[in-house]
Amino acid sequence: GRWSTIAAKAGWNTVCLDVDPRILSVCEQNVPNADCYLMDPDWTTLPLPTGSAQAVFCVEVFTIMGQERLDREVDRLLAPGGLFVGVFGNLLSWRGLLAQLALKGPKQRTYYPKSYSTWRRDMKARGFEYLYEEGYGWPPFSRASDSPLIPLSAQLEQHLGLRRWTTVSPWV
Repeated sequence: GRWSTIAAKAGWNTVCLDVDPRILSVCEQNVPNADCYLMDPDWTTLPLPTGSAQAVFCVEVFTIMGQERLDREVDRLLAPGGLFVGVFGNLLSWRGLLAQLALKGPKQRTYYPKSYSTWRRDMKARGFEYLYEEGYGWPPFSRASDSPLIPLSAQLEQHLGLRRWTTVSPWV
């Protein structure tokens, strides 16, 4: 809902898609003019016309980034010159490698489906131009952490130049 709220305040028509009804209801409350769709977790197509999106945001939805079905739908939905914004969980990071050790079976590549460099190369081959990329998520905090060390860790990430190391960064 955060990104949808920002887009709506900027005057964009927003469409919110989620598999979690609780999350979708937050979006409906924050962006009352948005078209909101509760999605089946196994969706194969998104409920929007071809070429209808000026931008697609997939931010910290690690379970779908890097999947062929999202790539296919982004290609279909984006209007010429459209923008795709996403956060990718990198298999070739310390978080990705630990996840491979800890998880077995189909869950093994849920958050870290492939390396960022492989995904980036595939996106470029499909005609995407990269406007900006930055690595983050180096410290061992979860997305929901409220540790008082997070601001210091973020400053350290920036000071050490870790944000430029996208090929091995946990999240890009």
